[in-house]
Amino acid sequence: DIDKLEELEPPLNLIPFANCIYDIDTGKTIEYSPDYFFTTKLKVKYNPDCGGCPTIDKIFNEIVREEDVITLYEIAGYSMHRAYPYPKIFFLYGSGGNGKSVYSNILTRLIGKRNVATESSSSLQSNRFAGACLLDKSMNIATEMEYSVLRNTEMLKKLTGEDLIRSERKFKETLHFYNYSKVIFMGRSIPETLDDSYGWYRRVFLLEFPNRFVVGKNAVPNLVKSLPQSEIEGFALWALLKLKELRKRGFIFTNHITTEEVKGKYLALSNPLAKFLDEHTEKDYQTEIFCDEFYERFSEFLQEKELRSMASNAVGRKMTDLGYRRDSFKRGERLYKAYLGLKWKE
Repeated sequence: DIDKLEELEPPLNLIPFANCIYDIDTGKTIEYSPDYFFTTKLKVKYNPDCGGCPTIDKIFNEIVREEDVITLYEIAGYSMHRAYPYPKIFFLYGSGGNGKSVYSNILTRLIGKRNVATESSSSLQSNRFAGACLLDKSMNIATEMEYSVLRNTEMLKKLTGEDLIRSERKFKETLHFYNYSKVIFMGRSIPETLDDSYGWYRRVFLLEFPNRFVVGKNAVPNLVKSLPQSEIEGFALWALLKLKELRKRGFIFTNHITTEEVKGKYLALSNPLAKFLDEHTEKDYQTEIFCDEFYERFSEFLQEKELRSMASNAVGRKMTDLGYRRDSFKRGERLYKAYLGLKWKE
């Protein structure tokens, strides 16, 4: 019974660490007892004498820009909060080998594997059982987004909007719950979406991991496993501090930007073809660009930006969707196809 469970759930100011309950309002700790019914508990102990997390802080400063380090701590702190007042899906993106998995593994050591779901964006869109997997989880981390289109964002918006979730379970009764599992998608690219609504873009938080680490050069093998537990305990204290600050500001993140800014950035990242056209071509109804040449230069663009390659037929379909028409031209004995009304920028 959802109403009974809500009555049993302790107030949100109480944070369940492995060894005690921390009252974020008073700064005091409480021993566990039958009076406190938590469905999740952090993997890490509360240890105010641990000495901080200098190694993790160094890692964070290497994997994101200086101004984005605070976001890594805020996401961790926000994951300790058993509600979803800041309605964001966190898209962490960048080329392979740039620290996204390192960050997700540090988060998992903090939260605990049992408290992390791993449902992909496509699963949450189309699998009617997937939503239930987020029940009583602190985070949902999908470590690789597919190169696909978000066609139905309804469940994603509900999961991050403090809506009552209805989700089916195999061979069990339908489940109703309020989600507080923070949704994090990590991948090399940002997926396109068919949802152009304000309600979608207000739920998007974009965070780039711009650097690359190569084994044998600047990457450290088994980095997260080698971190002592005192580092994770120190990380927990910093996350707790950021949670306190978030509570004071109504859970608005430090690097929050407007929905209009998010939309512009999202479209540029999720549709590299549109960005390529904008940067390298212009319309001219007296000219054309041969399809083979266009595909070659677009592929070079994707490689330079460290984005996934696209098949030529996929590029052709997207160009058609964007309103560009193809026609055939004969030069000598050879037949060429070209996009009409398009030329390269000088």
